Amino acid sequence: MFPGADGIDIDVYQHVTLIDCGENLERVTCPHCGAAISIEWWSDWMDEIAPEGWEHADVEAPTPSPCCGRAVTLRTLNYEWPMGFARFTVDVWNPSSWPGTSDPQSAATALGDAIGVPLRGLWAHY
Repeated sequence: MFPGADGIDIDVYQHVTLIDCGENLERVTCPHCGAAISIEWWSDWMDEIAPEGWEHADVEAPTPSPCCGRAVTLRTLNYEWPMGFARFTVDVWNPSSWPGTSDPQSAATALGDAIGVPLRGLWAHY
């Protein structure tokens, strides 16, 4: 499915793991009002939850969102570029092409259809 890729790694994690986009993260926004959430507020919250594990990514923030005061969870925040939480990853390293598209989500959908599991596509830069 991924001709010319430098490699394909499949990792299975014992616990839910943050799957980040690396240096591609541009901003985090509120799912309710669309306002930018400060990276400092988000990072402090991430540091607080990390020792407990990402299974708690659906727990509401200890304080309401700083923009509109509504409850948010790490999963409900909008990440530009996308990030997520998962128990496994399929990493395709530097593919020369994606199957029928240049969009990682479409490629993830095609791969998910092939293996019978819905997948989310993320671009990461490290």
